[in-house]
Order: sequence, then structure tokens, then C-alpha cells
Amino acid sequence: FTRSIGLSATATFAIFATAACSLYAITVAFHWHFGLMEAVSLIIFCGFSVDYPLHVVQAYVHERSNGAGVRQALKEVAGAVAAGCITTCGAALFLLLCEIRIFTRFGQVLIVNMIFSLLYALVWIPAVLELHTSFCSKRAGAPRSAGGGGPGNSPEDGLGGGSSTGF
Repeated sequence: FTRSIGLSATATFAIFATAACSLYAITVAFHWHFGLMEAVSLIIFCGFSVDYPLHVVQAYVHERSNGAGVRQALKEVAGAVAAGCITTCGAALFLLLCEIRIFTRFGQVLIVNMIFSLLYALVWIPAVLELHTSFCSKRAGAPRSAGGGGPGNSPEDGLGGGSSTGF
């Protein structure tokens, strides 16, 4: 998908938005001053923020090449992505029980980051892909979607003509 500027930009935005939301949570919601621990956390969590969006976008590219779309991609990876988030957050829960403050903060930030990453991967990215697909299918004109055609041309399947969408 790195050949597609649109898909790459979508995944990149989700990664940076996850980091921005995590920064917002630790500075505003948790009322922490931005210091060394928060800076190190952001660096580490940029890496954690990459996995889920990339899995979803890669599944979309794979399913689109097979004539399917966003819904099928989510059926393929959403369970695994959610399970990965749950296990990571479950492991981080033990950090919340530590008496050393830096470990409890690290656990809190890890959980917040995983939740934001999951939301962007399973809610925001699919929404953007569906909006783009429906926009491109409308722009392609009514005869294409109304004419029946083969897989990928039906407005009900949310594919908008397969790989010709520019994404």
C-alpha cells in the first residue's frame, strides 16, 4: 500500500493522531507536566501506534485485490487487532499495581495509547476508506453502479469499483 499516497497518508494520520491523543490525555486529562518520562513515553508509543493501523490498511489492500472491501478486511483483522489490544492492556494493568510511580504512569499511558490506536484503526480508518470509496463511486457516475456489473461495482458492497478508487 505504500504505492498509494492516499492509503499511506490515512495510516500516517492515524499514527500521529494516536500519539497526539495520547499526549493530550497525559497532559490534560491526567494533569501531568510534560517531562522526561512523558517524552520517552511518546517515543515508545509512536512504535505501538503503528501496528494496528498498518494491519487494517494492509488487510484492506489485500481484500480489495480479491474484489472485496473494507467490511471484509475488518472481518479478517478486527478480531486479531482487538485481541492484541486487550492482551497489551491486560499486561499493562499489572503496571498499575506497582509502587514505583514511573511504572504506574507507564502503564496508564500504555493503556491510553492502545485504546486510541485501536479506535483509529477499527473506527476512523474504515470510515475514511468507506467515505473515499463511496465518493469515488459517485464520481464515477450512476451507469457504472446501476448497471450491475461484477463484484466491486455494486453500491451495496462499499467497494466503488475496486482498485480504481485511487486508494
